[in-house]
Amino acid sequence: MRRCGLEDWNRLAAAFQAISGYYIQDDSEISSELPERVRHALVAPRFLQVMGVAPALGRDFAPLEEHAGGPQAVLISDRFWRRRFGADPNVIGKILRLGGWALPVIGVMPPSFVFPDRDVDLWTVSPPDLSFAKRGT
Repeated sequence: MRRCGLEDWNRLAAAFQAISGYYIQDDSEISSELPERVRHALVAPRFLQVMGVAPALGRDFAPLEEHAGGPQAVLISDRFWRRRFGADPNVIGKILRLGGWALPVIGVMPPSFVFPDRDVDLWTVSPPDLSFAKRGT
């Protein structure tokens, strides 16, 4: 029997415009002099659409960024933007490093956006077509 994954639910759900999901982990951001512990939400495609929010600065994830092997991207919280970048409006395109990943900043979330909790600093896409994300039999 085949189990349904998130993308299967998106295709089958007639009562919703879209379904998304997330999980949270703590990471070390290492692009500055000293590493910094950050709270990182890995989100499924359409996350901001489902939440009904847009970045206050920059843009949402592009379709290619929502697939395995696509370009990397990160959204940052308003709090992280102010703390790390001094609210620099030229933050778009700056690189953050999480482990072996170099992630360009594509947007800054509004100060009121504190989902899934107020400690989340970064959002990246967890592509549903990664091997560990696929649900099989």
